[in-house]
Amino acid sequence: MIDFMIIALPRSRTTWLSNFLTTDKTFCYHDPLAEMSSYKEILELKTDRITGIADTGVGYFDLSMFPCRKLIIERNLEDVNREMSKMLNIPVDMSDLQRRIEDIDGVRIQFDDINARLQDIWEYCTGLPYDALRGESLKNYNVQIMHLPLDADRLNSLRKEIC
Repeated sequence: MIDFMIIALPRSRTTWLSNFLTTDKTFCYHDPLAEMSSYKEILELKTDRITGIADTGVGYFDLSMFPCRKLIIERNLEDVNREMSKMLNIPVDMSDLQRRIEDIDGVRIQFDDINARLQDIWEYCTGLPYDALRGESLKNYNVQIMHLPLDADRLNSLRKEIC
């Protein structure tokens, strides 16, 4: 069972956060839904560490079966749509996902406050004392994902589960 979830719109530093929250005592999967046929497979994720996910698609699903800590990163929708449209070279509208995320109970942090709230994020997600050296050394890194391993069958299977 996972201990925490980071829920956010795309382009909201989930890749960076998953790296920040992965150490010898913690592990944070990034966008695991991209490789799953069902969002319920998240229940099967296990490591010998404090385990979490940072996933930009999980907000589409019923998260009531996950009694873990939920951290929601809130980002301006226009900024997300603009960046996604630029990245994909097609118009993108993430307003449906944003509406769904707004209904999720959890701790909320504004996108622009992530660096200033690293201690809060770390302690909430992991339950461990904050590693200030790690936070300070990573906070100016720009971590980007180059490619998500999506395939049409998995995507269609996941779409059927969306409430």
